[in-house]
Amino acid sequence: MVPDRTKRKPVTELDLTATYQQSTSDVHERSIGGVTVLHRSTWDEPMVLNETLHAVWTCLAIGGSAADIAEDIVAVFGFESESVGSNVNEALAQLHELELIEKRDSES
Repeated sequence: MVPDRTKRKPVTELDLTATYQQSTSDVHERSIGGVTVLHRSTWDEPMVLNETLHAVWTCLAIGGSAADIAEDIVAVFGFESESVGSNVNEALAQLHELELIEKRDSES
């Protein structure tokens, strides 16, 4: 299930060197059978996160750059860093497109 993307405004380009965090405004998060599901009142359907999106979304609760998140995933799960980096970048791009992440203030 994927949210209807036709109702959203265009978003700015994703800066992978910036530090991001979850944008939880009007986002409802649930865990159903160990699967993370996100929903917004403006979406037609909820979004079920795959393993990569779930890992990145979880890291974004604390915040970090693409490199920070990839490092954390490699450290915890022991995956190859080359593949993790590109998967994290893709996941961040998807979350950014859906306006589910926001830049974190440098003072935070």
